[in-house]
Amino acid sequence: MDAAVVLWCLAWALVGAAAHQAVRSLVAPTLDLAGGAERTAEQLQRGGDGVAGLPLVGEDVASPFRSAAGSVTDIAVSTTRLADLVGDLAVAVGLLVPLAPIAVVLLLWLPARLRFARRAGAASALLAAGADRELFALRALTTQPLPRLAAVSADPVGDWRRGDPEVTARLAALELEHLGLTPAPGGPAGR
Repeated sequence: MDAAVVLWCLAWALVGAAAHQAVRSLVAPTLDLAGGAERTAEQLQRGGDGVAGLPLVGEDVASPFRSAAGSVTDIAVSTTRLADLVGDLAVAVGLLVPLAPIAVVLLLWLPARLRFARRAGAASALLAAGADRELFALRALTTQPLPRLAAVSADPVGDWRRGDPEVTARLAALELEHLGLTPAPGGPAGR
């Protein structure tokens, strides 16, 4: 289960990276447009400066060139701002697209994983303190699914009550396995 959660998160991180890259790919054409507008504005400005020296009509002819150059410069500035916004949007999309699916899985998985770790830690501490196998056998009788208990014995409760050491050991091992622990040979679960 842990590996599945890691793979889920990794897959959505890759989707987020792809979404980021897809939006980010729009920045280059926008910057190209801004660069073209800047070059056009410079050419219009130079054209206006060139005709400004004409006798009698120079300033009148230069004025529309200079006005157009100012307008195209405004377009270049706006397009550059747009490219910056698209870059910011790419970052936001790259983070937000995977956030919801990852958060949902983590909100469901993490509490269960923490409960499992807490139970396994408590069982490990009991084993280290020398807890008897009957404790884990009793827990198996109360927590394990019936088909798993039936695989241990036809009458697991009766055999446990009669003190059958083999059934008690198998029940204890079943519970410890469920908790992710392995009883040490001859250890507390093997008594």
